[in-house]
Amino acid sequence: MSISQSIIYAMADLAITGDIYLVTIPSSISAIRRRGRDHIQELAIEVQNYLELKSIKSHLLFLLCQRKNMKDQSRLNSRQRMQNTYGMFEVTSCENPQGAIFLIDDLVTTGASIMEGIRALFEAKITVTAAITACAVGRNSLIP
Repeated sequence: MSISQSIIYAMADLAITGDIYLVTIPSSISAIRRRGRDHIQELAIEVQNYLELKSIKSHLLFLLCQRKNMKDQSRLNSRQRMQNTYGMFEVTSCENPQGAIFLIDDLVTTGASIMEGIRALFEAKITVTAAITACAVGRNSLIP
């Protein structure tokens, strides 16, 4: 699994030992309804199970939720996506994990959702160690 392997690589590269924390970029309620499941939550559980097989203790934290609806981003450029996602996430828990935080998203196109997740966590005094995605789409630049 690519996300798990990326986390293992980042842990080695950053000399991280001990437990880690996995935080997901949440899907919208409408996307979850449309799919009939919360695929990012399922993906994170699979990552956690894989890491456990590699003797890496991880804690899955669902700290972020969407606080506003956003318009479809498929036709937006990177700058428009950053504007569209700003303020979209909020931290829903008072839990402030101490240790390496890995932010997981299923797909990165421009990085707007990841940057918004980092912003919301930062406001809650939670520092992200690394952001990991399952795949990247090169249609739009990752730089706004």
